Amino acid sequence: MFILQNTIKRFCHFQPRTQLVISRTAMRKGWIGGILLMLLAGINCAGPVAAQTGTFIDRYQPHDLRVVSFNVWLSNIVPSKHPAQAEKFVRIVNALDPDILNLQEAYFSPSTVVSLLNNIAPLDEGTWHAHKGRGNVIASKYPLSMQATSIDSLAEHRSPAIAMVDLPNEHFLKDFYVINHHLASGLADPARYEQRQRNADATIRWIRNARMPGGTVDLPPRTPIAVVGDFNNKSHNSGPLRTIVTGDIFDESTYGPDFPSDWDSSPLTEAYPSINGEGSEHYTFRYGLSKSRIDHIIYSDSVLNVANKFVLNTVDMSPAELVATGLETFDVTIDSVGDVFDHLPVVADFRMVNDLSYMKTNGDLEWILYSNGDTHTYSGNNLQSGANLDGANLDGANLQWASLSNADLSNANLSGTNLVNADLTYANLTGANLEHANLESANLNLANLQGALLAGTELRKADLNYANLNGTTLQGTDLAGTTLTGANLTGANLTGANLTGANLSRTTFTDVDNWNNASWENAFYYTNNDPIWTDGMDQAWRDLVGILMIDPTTGDFNGDGITDAADYTIWQDNFGLASSILSGNGSGEATVMQKDYIFWKATFPYNASASALKTVPEPPCLLLILSALATASLQMRRR
Repeated sequence: MFILQNTIKRFCHFQPRTQLVISRTAMRKGWIGGILLMLLAGINCAGPVAAQTGTFIDRYQPHDLRVVSFNVWLSNIVPSKHPAQAEKFVRIVNALDPDILNLQEAYFSPSTVVSLLNNIAPLDEGTWHAHKGRGNVIASKYPLSMQATSIDSLAEHRSPAIAMVDLPNEHFLKDFYVINHHLASGLADPARYEQRQRNADATIRWIRNARMPGGTVDLPPRTPIAVVGDFNNKSHNSGPLRTIVTGDIFDESTYGPDFPSDWDSSPLTEAYPSINGEGSEHYTFRYGLSKSRIDHIIYSDSVLNVANKFVLNTVDMSPAELVATGLETFDVTIDSVGDVFDHLPVVADFRMVNDLSYMKTNGDLEWILYSNGDTHTYSGNNLQSGANLDGANLDGANLQWASLSNADLSNANLSGTNLVNADLTYANLTGANLEHANLESANLNLANLQGALLAGTELRKADLNYANLNGTTLQGTDLAGTTLTGANLTGANLTGANLTGANLSRTTFTDVDNWNNASWENAFYYTNNDPIWTDGMDQAWRDLVGILMIDPTTGDFNGDGITDAADYTIWQDNFGLASSILSGNGSGEATVMQKDYIFWKATFPYNASASALKTVPEPPCLLLILSALATASLQMRRR
C-alpha cells in the first residue's frame, strides 16, 4: 500500500471539490477495487497530493472548518500514561485532521497538549494553540483569544474551556467562538443533574452577555458560535441539553430570562451526525451493549452551515476505508479486541453563511474582501433582504466558495471577480458584468444571466443547468466541460467561445451569433435530449465540428447495466482491436478507439436504475493509477 500511495502522489492530486461517488458496499468488496474506484472518482493529474481519501471522512471543500469533539478517557492519549491508546490517538488525529480539536478528560496543561500535537500532527507553518478549563481543552491550528473558564461560581469544578479562534482572513469572513463543556456525570444522581442544569443555564447567560454590548465579553455581531462536548444527558430531551439548544433557562432568578442564542433570535441547532456519516445510528458513547448520544456539537445556524458530519467508529469501517484513512479497526475502543468502548469522536465541517445581506441596510457599504486586503465598495442599497446587490461594484473581489444562492446581482460589476466554486443557484445576474471573472466549477443552476457580459469569462466545468443565458455575450468565454443541460442561449454571442466537452442536452441555441466561430469538439448531448439548434447547425455541421449524440448506456462495455471502472479497463485492454468486445456500445466504429473513451467518460458513472452521471479524469492519469495498482499488487505477492 505504501508503494501504491507514493506512486500516486508522484503524479496526481485529489480535486478538492470532487464529491464522494464510491459506496461503502463497493468498498467492502475488496480494497484494490475500492481504491481504484476512489481514485477514478477523485484524482486528476496536475500537481501535489491533497489530503483526500475517497471515504466518508473527507472534507467536501478544502476550506471547510473541521471541528472535532472527543472525550479521551482520563487523559489516555500520551505515551507515558497509556502507550496503546496514545498510538490510536495519533492515527485518529491524523485521519480526521481537525482545525479545532475539543478534548474532554484531558487533565494536563495546555503546553502539554501543544507539544503533543506539534509532535504527532505538525503543521506546515507555525504551532498548535491550546486553552484549558478543568479537563476541557480547545486545541486549534489557529491562534486563540478571548479565553475564559469561569462562567458560574456555583459550578467552578465543571468549568468549560472558552475561546475565540482567530481564523485566517483569506478564507473566513469571521472568527469562531467555541465553548467546550464536560457536564457532570452520574445520570441517576439528582445532585449531578442539578449541577448539569446550572452549567447549562450559566452557558446561556454567558452567551447572552457576550452578544450584548458592554457584557463580560463583546462578540462582534454574527460571530459563529459553537457549544460542544460531553453533556452526559440522560435523554435527547433532557433539561440541560434542551437549555443549551433552545435558551430555555431553568433558574431564571439566578441566571436571568430565557435567551434563544442564535443571532436571528432562534434556538441553536445540533449537528446530529450519524455513525460514519450514514445510517440511522447517532450514538456517541458505548458501554457494553448500551449506546447513548451524550456528545454534541451545537451551533448558530444563522451564520453557519454544516457540510460533512459524522461520528467516527472504526469498528464499523470496511478494510478499504481503514487502508485509505490510515486507521485501524479498534482505534476507537479502549481495548484491542473491540469489547470495550468509551466515547467516539464527533465531527462537523462548517461553512460560514454569506453575510452580505446583513451588513448594511441603506447606502454605500465598504467590506474588506480578504484575499488581498483591498477594500471594495458596494454601490447598491437595501442589503438587508435576500442579499440584494443590485448595481454593486465588486470589481476584482475574491468570492471563492461564496454562498450567493438567490442573490440579486443584477447589473452588478463583477469584472475580474474570483467566483471559483461559488454557489449562485437561482441568482439574478441579469445585465451583470462578468467579463474576465473566474467561475470555474461554480454552481449556476437556474441562474438568470440574461444580457450579462461574459466575454473572456472562465466557466470551465461550471454547472449551468437550466440557466438563462438569453442575449449574453460569451465572446472568448471558456465553457469547456460545462453542464448546459436545459440552458437557454437564445441570441447569445459565441464568438471564440470554447464549448469542448460541454453537455448540451436540451440546450436552446435559437438565433445565436457567430456559433461557427466557437470550438465544439467532443461536446455532446444525450439521446432523446436534443438541443434546439439555430438555422445552419445541422447534422452535417455537427459531424464536422465533432458534436456527439450519446446514449447514456454507451459507456457500458461489459453489458452489466453499469458504467464503471471495469468498462474503462475493457477499453484500455482492447484499444485498437475489434469493437465487438464492447457489447454493442461505444462509438459504433469497427475498432476500439479514443472516441469510445469519450463515450465512457461522458457517462461515468452510470447505473441503469439510478442514472447517475459524472465527469472523470483523463486517460493518462488513469493509466498511471492502474500501473500503480499493478505494481502494488506485484509487491504484495512477493511478500
